[in-house]
Amino acid sequence: MNLVRHLWNSLTHLSTEDHYPLIIMYSNKQIVIEQVEELLSFTSDKIIVECKLGTIEAYGNDLFIYLMQKDEIVLHGTINEVQFFPEKRRK
Repeated sequence: MNLVRHLWNSLTHLSTEDHYPLIIMYSNKQIVIEQVEELLSFTSDKIIVECKLGTIEAYGNDLFIYLMQKDEIVLHGTINEVQFFPEKRRK
């Protein structure tokens, strides 16, 4: 995933110091979110994760966490909507 992040940063001219979250969707069945700092909420139809520069909410049906690592989460299910809020929701 570091190669994808480097390619993305070079194409969009984003600074790597900004720590923007990287969101990759595979159809509407899988989503990979990188730069995750904390899992705030999770149900089978909604997930909320906090990143350094904001909050990401994903909505769908039958969502489940397929993989969770230090700063990355992979969700499976039917993903209907993803929203990024450029401010943290709590704190």
